[in-house]
Amino acid sequence: MFRVCCLILFLVADTRQLSITKFSVPQSVEVGHNAELRCEYDLKPEELKKVIFVKWWWRPFGEDKQQIYQRTVGQPAKSTQHTIDMQIKENDTLVLLNIHPNASGIYECEVSNIEEVRKEQELIVYAKGTGPRLDITDVAVGPGEESVERSLLECAASHVAPLPDLKITINEKEINVTKNIKKSDDDGLYDIFANTTIEKNLVVGALLACQLSYTDLNITGDDFVDFILYDKTGELTSTEMPEDSTDLSASKPVSLQNASDDASQLCTSGIFLFCVLILSNLLSTK
Repeated sequence: MFRVCCLILFLVADTRQLSITKFSVPQSVEVGHNAELRCEYDLKPEELKKVIFVKWWWRPFGEDKQQIYQRTVGQPAKSTQHTIDMQIKENDTLVLLNIHPNASGIYECEVSNIEEVRKEQELIVYAKGTGPRLDITDVAVGPGEESVERSLLECAASHVAPLPDLKITINEKEINVTKNIKKSDDDGLYDIFANTTIEKNLVVGALLACQLSYTDLNITGDDFVDFILYDKTGELTSTEMPEDSTDLSASKPVSLQNASDDASQLCTSGIFLFCVLILSNLLSTK
Protein backbone atom coordinates (compact mmCIF):
# COMPACT_ATOMS: atom_id res chain seq x y z
CA MET A 1 0.00 0.00 0.00
CA PHE A 2 2.85 2.35 0.86
CA ARG A 3 4.49 1.68 -2.52
CA VAL A 4 1.26 2.39 -4.37
CA CYS A 5 0.86 5.75 -2.60
CA CYS A 6 4.45 6.73 -3.37
CA LEU A 7 3.98 5.80 -7.02
CA ILE A 8 0.81 7.92 -7.27
CA LEU A 9 2.54 10.89 -5.65
CA PHE A 10 5.48 10.49 -8.02
CA LEU A 11 3.23 10.43 -11.08
CA VAL A 12 1.27 13.47 -9.91
CA ALA A 13 4.47 15.42 -9.24
CA ASP A 14 5.89 14.39 -12.60
CA THR A 15 2.85 15.57 -14.56
CA ARG A 16 2.91 18.93 -12.78
CA GLN A 17 6.51 19.67 -13.70
CA LEU A 18 5.62 20.68 -17.26
CA SER A 19 3.90 24.08 -17.22
CA ILE A 20 3.24 27.14 -19.37
CA THR A 21 4.45 30.16 -17.41
CA LYS A 22 3.64 33.00 -19.82
CA PHE A 23 0.81 32.94 -22.33
CA SER A 24 -0.73 35.91 -24.14
CA VAL A 25 -2.96 36.33 -27.17
CA PRO A 26 -4.72 39.67 -27.77
CA GLN A 27 -8.51 39.50 -27.55
CA SER A 28 -8.98 41.91 -30.46
CA VAL A 29 -6.79 43.47 -33.15
CA GLU A 30 -7.74 46.01 -35.81
CA VAL A 31 -7.42 44.84 -39.39
CA GLY A 32 -4.03 45.57 -40.96
CA HIS A 33 -2.15 45.54 -37.64
CA ASN A 34 0.13 42.87 -36.16
CA ALA A 35 -0.74 40.47 -33.34
CA GLU A 36 1.89 38.92 -31.03
CA LEU A 37 1.27 35.45 -29.59
CA ARG A 38 3.49 34.40 -26.66
CA CYS A 39 3.91 30.98 -25.06
CA GLU A 40 6.73 30.42 -22.57
CA TYR A 41 7.16 27.33 -20.43
CA ASP A 42 9.22 26.04 -17.52
CA LEU A 43 11.31 22.87 -17.87
CA LYS A 44 12.91 21.05 -14.98
CA PRO A 45 16.49 19.73 -15.37
CA GLU A 46 15.27 16.17 -15.75
CA GLU A 47 12.85 17.24 -18.52
CA LEU A 48 15.68 18.58 -20.64
CA LYS A 49 16.59 14.94 -21.37
CA LYS A 50 13.16 14.34 -22.87
CA VAL A 51 11.86 15.26 -26.30
CA ILE A 52 9.69 18.37 -25.78
CA PHE A 53 7.37 19.67 -28.50
CA VAL A 54 6.00 23.21 -28.72
CA LYS A 55 3.05 23.66 -31.07
CA TRP A 56 0.67 26.46 -32.00
CA TRP A 57 -2.82 25.61 -33.23
CA TRP A 58 -5.42 27.82 -34.89
CA ARG A 59 -9.11 26.99 -34.99
CA PRO A 60 -11.16 29.33 -37.22
CA PHE A 61 -14.70 29.83 -35.95
CA GLY A 62 -16.88 26.93 -37.07
CA GLU A 63 -13.97 24.93 -38.53
CA ASP A 64 -11.49 22.27 -37.45
CA LYS A 65 -8.23 23.41 -35.90
CA GLN A 66 -5.01 23.38 -37.87
CA GLN A 67 -1.41 23.44 -36.80
CA ILE A 68 0.47 26.63 -37.70
CA TYR A 69 3.76 26.10 -35.82
CA GLN A 70 5.90 23.33 -34.35
CA ARG A 71 9.32 23.11 -32.79
CA THR A 72 11.25 20.42 -30.95
CA VAL A 73 13.08 22.02 -28.02
CA GLY A 74 16.74 22.33 -28.93
CA GLN A 75 16.05 22.31 -32.68
CA PRO A 76 14.92 24.87 -35.26
CA ALA A 77 11.22 25.49 -35.83
CA LYS A 78 9.39 23.39 -38.38
CA SER A 79 7.41 25.16 -41.05
CA THR A 80 3.76 24.18 -41.39
CA GLN A 81 1.12 24.78 -44.01
CA HIS A 82 -1.14 27.72 -43.13
CA THR A 83 -2.75 30.77 -44.69
CA ILE A 84 -1.55 33.35 -42.14
CA ASP A 85 1.49 35.50 -42.82
CA MET A 86 3.62 35.42 -39.65
CA GLN A 87 7.06 36.01 -38.20
CA ILE A 88 8.72 33.61 -35.74
CA LYS A 89 10.57 35.18 -32.82
CA GLU A 90 12.55 33.66 -29.96
CA ASN A 91 10.84 31.70 -27.17
CA ASP A 92 8.27 30.30 -29.65
CA THR A 93 6.62 33.72 -30.02
CA LEU A 94 4.62 34.28 -33.20
CA VAL A 95 3.78 37.64 -34.78
CA LEU A 96 0.81 37.54 -37.13
CA LEU A 97 1.53 40.18 -39.78
CA ASN A 98 -0.95 42.54 -41.45
CA ILE A 99 -3.77 40.57 -39.91
CA HIS A 100 -7.12 40.24 -41.68
CA PRO A 101 -10.62 39.21 -40.50
CA ASN A 102 -10.23 35.65 -41.79
CA ALA A 103 -7.50 35.17 -39.15
CA SER A 104 -10.04 35.39 -36.32
CA GLY A 105 -10.45 32.27 -34.20
CA ILE A 106 -9.05 30.33 -31.25
CA TYR A 107 -5.25 30.24 -30.85
CA GLU A 108 -3.83 27.45 -28.70
CA CYS A 109 -0.31 26.75 -27.45
CA GLU A 110 0.66 23.16 -26.63
CA VAL A 111 3.80 22.02 -24.80
CA SER A 112 4.14 18.26 -24.63
CA ASN A 113 6.28 15.19 -24.08
CA ILE A 114 4.44 12.13 -22.76
CA GLU A 115 2.20 14.54 -20.94
CA GLU A 116 1.02 17.86 -22.36
CA VAL A 117 -0.23 21.27 -21.25
CA ARG A 118 -2.37 23.62 -23.32
CA LYS A 119 -3.63 27.18 -23.14
CA GLU A 120 -5.91 28.93 -25.60
CA GLN A 121 -7.42 32.36 -26.24
CA GLU A 122 -9.95 33.76 -28.70
CA LEU A 123 -8.67 36.47 -31.06
CA ILE A 124 -11.08 38.62 -33.10
CA VAL A 125 -9.90 40.84 -35.94
CA TYR A 126 -12.21 43.83 -36.29
CA ALA A 127 -12.67 46.36 -39.08
CA LYS A 128 -14.80 49.49 -38.85
CA GLY A 129 -14.75 49.90 -42.63
CA THR A 130 -16.49 53.05 -43.81
CA GLY A 131 -18.12 53.47 -40.41
CA PRO A 132 -21.82 54.33 -40.10
CA ARG A 133 -23.26 56.93 -42.49
CA LEU A 134 -26.69 58.35 -41.64
CA ASP A 135 -28.93 60.02 -44.22
CA ILE A 136 -32.43 61.54 -44.13
CA THR A 137 -34.74 62.24 -47.05
CA ASP A 138 -38.35 63.42 -47.18
CA VAL A 139 -40.84 60.93 -48.57
CA ALA A 140 -43.19 62.31 -51.22
CA VAL A 141 -46.88 61.95 -50.45
CA GLY A 142 -48.78 60.57 -53.45
CA PRO A 143 -52.37 61.25 -54.49
CA GLY A 144 -54.89 59.68 -52.15
CA GLU A 145 -52.30 59.04 -49.44
CA GLU A 146 -52.30 60.46 -45.95
CA SER A 147 -51.24 64.08 -45.81
CA VAL A 148 -48.83 63.42 -42.91
CA GLU A 149 -45.28 64.23 -44.02
CA ARG A 150 -42.79 61.42 -43.50
CA SER A 151 -39.00 61.05 -43.55
CA LEU A 152 -36.83 58.11 -44.58
CA LEU A 153 -33.90 57.39 -42.24
CA GLU A 154 -31.11 55.26 -43.73
CA CYS A 155 -27.80 54.13 -42.25
CA ALA A 156 -25.09 51.97 -43.81
CA ALA A 157 -21.60 50.65 -43.04
CA SER A 158 -19.40 48.74 -45.48
CA HIS A 159 -16.36 46.43 -45.14
CA VAL A 160 -16.99 45.75 -41.45
CA ALA A 161 -15.90 42.77 -39.32
CA PRO A 162 -16.83 40.77 -37.31
CA LEU A 163 -20.63 40.39 -37.54
CA PRO A 164 -21.92 43.99 -37.15
CA ASP A 165 -25.10 45.60 -35.89
CA LEU A 166 -26.64 49.05 -36.44
CA LYS A 167 -29.09 51.01 -34.34
CA ILE A 168 -30.74 54.37 -35.02
CA THR A 169 -31.76 56.67 -32.18
CA ILE A 170 -33.82 59.87 -31.94
CA ASN A 171 -32.76 61.99 -28.96
CA GLU A 172 -30.95 58.90 -27.58
CA LYS A 173 -34.07 56.70 -27.82
CA GLU A 174 -33.68 53.64 -30.06
CA ILE A 175 -36.30 53.09 -32.76
CA ASN A 176 -37.28 49.99 -34.74
CA VAL A 177 -35.52 49.60 -38.09
CA THR A 178 -35.27 47.07 -40.91
CA LYS A 179 -31.77 45.57 -41.26
CA ASN A 180 -29.96 43.76 -44.04
CA ILE A 181 -26.49 42.18 -43.75
CA LYS A 182 -24.32 40.89 -46.60
CA LYS A 183 -21.10 38.91 -46.09
CA SER A 184 -18.16 38.52 -48.42
CA ASP A 185 -16.88 34.94 -48.50
CA ASP A 186 -13.42 36.05 -49.62
CA ASP A 187 -12.28 38.44 -46.90
CA GLY A 188 -14.69 37.90 -44.00
CA LEU A 189 -16.08 41.45 -44.26
CA TYR A 190 -19.72 42.52 -43.98
CA ASP A 191 -21.93 45.27 -45.41
CA ILE A 192 -24.87 46.27 -43.22
CA PHE A 193 -27.87 48.50 -43.90
CA ALA A 194 -30.68 49.82 -41.67
CA ASN A 195 -33.67 51.98 -42.56
CA THR A 196 -37.09 53.10 -41.38
CA THR A 197 -39.80 55.57 -42.35
CA ILE A 198 -41.12 57.87 -39.63
CA GLU A 199 -43.35 60.92 -39.28
CA LYS A 200 -41.35 64.04 -40.09
CA ASN A 201 -42.58 65.94 -37.05
CA LEU A 202 -40.80 63.37 -34.85
CA VAL A 203 -37.37 64.14 -36.34
CA VAL A 204 -37.54 67.89 -36.95
CA GLY A 205 -35.52 69.61 -34.24
CA ALA A 206 -34.20 66.26 -32.95
CA LEU A 207 -30.69 64.82 -32.60
CA LEU A 208 -30.46 61.68 -34.73
CA ALA A 209 -27.69 59.09 -34.45
CA CYS A 210 -26.68 55.82 -36.04
CA GLN A 211 -24.28 53.61 -34.08
CA LEU A 212 -22.20 50.70 -35.36
CA SER A 213 -21.39 47.84 -32.98
CA TYR A 214 -20.31 44.20 -33.09
CA THR A 215 -22.37 41.28 -31.82
CA ASP A 216 -19.35 39.57 -30.21
CA LEU A 217 -17.05 42.47 -29.44
CA ASN A 218 -17.36 45.56 -27.24
CA ILE A 219 -15.53 48.36 -29.04
CA THR A 220 -16.83 51.93 -29.13
CA GLY A 221 -15.60 55.35 -30.19
CA ASP A 222 -16.42 58.47 -32.19
CA ASP A 223 -15.74 56.60 -35.43
CA PHE A 224 -18.60 54.22 -34.67
CA VAL A 225 -21.37 56.87 -34.41
CA ASP A 226 -22.75 59.32 -36.98
CA PHE A 227 -24.84 62.27 -35.74
CA ILE A 228 -27.26 64.58 -37.55
CA LEU A 229 -29.13 67.54 -36.07
CA TYR A 230 -32.38 68.02 -37.98
CA ASP A 231 -33.28 71.66 -37.31
CA LYS A 232 -36.73 73.23 -37.11
CA THR A 233 -36.81 74.15 -40.78
CA GLY A 234 -36.17 70.56 -41.78
CA GLU A 235 -32.65 71.28 -43.00
CA LEU A 236 -29.73 69.01 -42.16
CA THR A 237 -27.03 70.65 -40.06
CA SER A 238 -24.00 69.55 -38.12
CA THR A 239 -24.16 68.84 -34.41
CA GLU A 240 -22.09 71.97 -33.72
CA MET A 241 -24.37 74.84 -32.81
CA PRO A 242 -23.69 78.03 -34.82
CA GLU A 243 -21.93 80.84 -33.04
CA ASP A 244 -24.01 83.82 -31.87
CA SER A 245 -23.74 86.38 -34.66
CA THR A 246 -25.48 89.18 -32.74
CA ASP A 247 -23.40 92.41 -32.84
CA LEU A 248 -23.71 93.86 -29.35
CA SER A 249 -22.06 97.10 -30.51
CA ALA A 250 -24.64 97.77 -33.21
CA SER A 251 -25.86 101.39 -33.54
CA LYS A 252 -29.33 102.66 -32.79
CA PRO A 253 -32.05 102.32 -35.41
CA VAL A 254 -31.51 104.63 -38.37
CA SER A 255 -34.43 106.91 -37.49
CA LEU A 256 -33.08 107.56 -33.98
CA GLN A 257 -29.56 107.98 -35.30
CA ASN A 258 -30.68 110.62 -37.79
CA ALA A 259 -32.64 112.47 -35.08
CA SER A 260 -29.56 112.51 -32.86
CA ASP A 261 -27.40 113.90 -35.69
CA ASP A 262 -29.93 116.64 -36.45
CA ALA A 263 -30.06 117.71 -32.80
CA SER A 264 -26.27 117.85 -32.66
CA GLN A 265 -26.11 120.04 -35.74
CA LEU A 266 -28.82 122.37 -34.36
CA CYS A 267 -26.96 122.73 -31.08
CA THR A 268 -23.75 123.61 -32.87
CA SER A 269 -25.53 126.28 -34.96
CA GLY A 270 -27.07 127.90 -31.82
CA ILE A 271 -23.67 128.22 -30.10
CA PHE A 272 -22.17 129.86 -33.19
CA LEU A 273 -25.01 132.44 -33.35
CA PHE A 274 -24.65 133.20 -29.64
CA CYS A 275 -20.89 133.86 -30.11
CA VAL A 276 -21.60 136.24 -33.02
CA LEU A 277 -24.05 138.28 -30.92
CA ILE A 278 -21.56 138.67 -28.06
CA LEU A 279 -18.80 139.78 -30.44
CA SER A 280 -21.08 142.37 -32.08
CA ASN A 281 -22.03 143.79 -28.68
CA LEU A 282 -18.38 144.23 -27.68
CA LEU A 283 -17.53 146.06 -30.89
CA SER A 284 -20.46 148.47 -30.50
CA THR A 285 -19.41 149.51 -26.98
CA LYS A 286 -15.99 150.69 -28.12
